[in-house]
Amino acid sequence: MIAVVETGVTVRLNVQKHKEGDYRLAGKIFATMLVQQGPPPTIFTPTVAAYMATGIPVQPLADEIADFAQRRTLQEVKYLLHKPQTSSSVALK
Repeated sequence: MIAVVETGVTVRLNVQKHKEGDYRLAGKIFATMLVQQGPPPTIFTPTVAAYMATGIPVQPLADEIADFAQRRTLQEVKYLLHKPQTSSSVALK
C-alpha cells in the first residue's frame, strides 16, 4: 500500500490490500487525523495536507513531488515558461 522510494514515500496500488479493505481503513484513519486537526500522514506533502484540511485550493510546489523524474520535468517546464525571451531571434526559412 505504501512504498518507500528513493526520494520518500508514495502510495502504490496493491490489489490484495484493496480486496482486504486496507485502503478503506487507511482512508478512515487519514480522515480522522484531518478532522481532529492532528498531524497529517507523512505521505502527504504540506500542500496536499493543507488542501485536505481546509478545502482551499493551493498551488503545489514542484519541490514537494517525491518522484524525481516528475519533479525535474515540472521544474524544466516552469523554467521554460519563465525564461526571458532573447532579443535576437533567428528567422526560420
